Amino acid sequence: MLKKIWRDVRLSFVSEYQLQTRIAENLQRFPEHHREKVQALAKRHDRLAELTATFPALLFALAITENEDCAKEVSRGIVGGRPLADLAKIGSVPLWLRKLPPEAFHARIPELPNDAGFHRRIANHLPGAENAGKWLEMVGGSIKWCHRDFAIWIARESNNGTSLCSNCLFKLALYAWFSGHPETDAGRLIKTRWNAKMTHDAAKEAQNQWREDLRVHLLLDSVEPEKPWLAPAREGGFTFEPILTAAQVIAESQAMDNCIRMYADEIATRENQFWLVRNEGGERIAHFSIGHRWGEPLPTITEIRGPGNNEVAPDVFRAATVWFVKANVSDRRPFEQPLADIPVRRDLWAKLWRPYWLAKKCLPADLPMTPSLEQI
Repeated sequence: MLKKIWRDVRLSFVSEYQLQTRIAENLQRFPEHHREKVQALAKRHDRLAELTATFPALLFALAITENEDCAKEVSRGIVGGRPLADLAKIGSVPLWLRKLPPEAFHARIPELPNDAGFHRRIANHLPGAENAGKWLEMVGGSIKWCHRDFAIWIARESNNGTSLCSNCLFKLALYAWFSGHPETDAGRLIKTRWNAKMTHDAAKEAQNQWREDLRVHLLLDSVEPEKPWLAPAREGGFTFEPILTAAQVIAESQAMDNCIRMYADEIATRENQFWLVRNEGGERIAHFSIGHRWGEPLPTITEIRGPGNNEVAPDVFRAATVWFVKANVSDRRPFEQPLADIPVRRDLWAKLWRPYWLAKKCLPADLPMTPSLEQI
């Protein structure tokens, strides 16, 4: 009997020693700029100090909150032994944050879902201590700027090594949000829609393509449609048609998998004009540009490419050259306008983003009401 009592006392002592050691170690793991406030709260009562080991997120939230009445109520409940689940709800701290280490809490905890469904899904993607702070910031931003599915995806990708600045995260969230709203003008421009099975690299590539199409739309639809420098014609069994509008540029780029959308600036400023080549069956087979090479006074065909920006067959090149020579444009120089002189139309800008502004009930700093190509 005495042996059992001695064993229980010894185990209790060891357990208490381990707990106190863990509390002391965890207090030092909180980010330095908040550590003093957390330590001050932990000293008020042993049960508050135990949160350092059992629920660091709740201790942190109580230490830095500006809602003193809420902090007092939760603190009294902890000292009085009330269930942590109830107190976490009062303090607006999701219960699933119990598993996050002290290193996660660099700033005020963002608004996060607290339901069982989200808890089950996010539990599969919780971070290690070295990544916890950035992980929590990215998950919080994903909830704010997109939705839950995107937040779970970001949690997974963050654990796979993805780290995004706030602006990059916002752009990716915007792409994911509009992927789910194809009825909007911006959503209709997305060729490859976001889905939870995507890798970060695949999502980034699709997002960049979408943003290039947005730029084409905003830029070319903000200027008066360019007139063809030459008359559309047929030569050598091929048809030549001008590519003048945003819709034509985007359609050409998507159908031919080429980089013509990247020349939106040159098209808008009249530096170059692009033409589509069709065969006798009406199929797209190439595009070429007319413009001025550096230092040359006369316009010429500056490049001609097939699908995927590959080289074209000799007969296509020959037909385009013959047609261009026959057109006799040597004495014509298209009017050029500086890009800075092309204002983006406010109505186009607002129509693109209004559905998002209304859904989020705010104007994000990275998506202001004033049109700006720099935001694309």
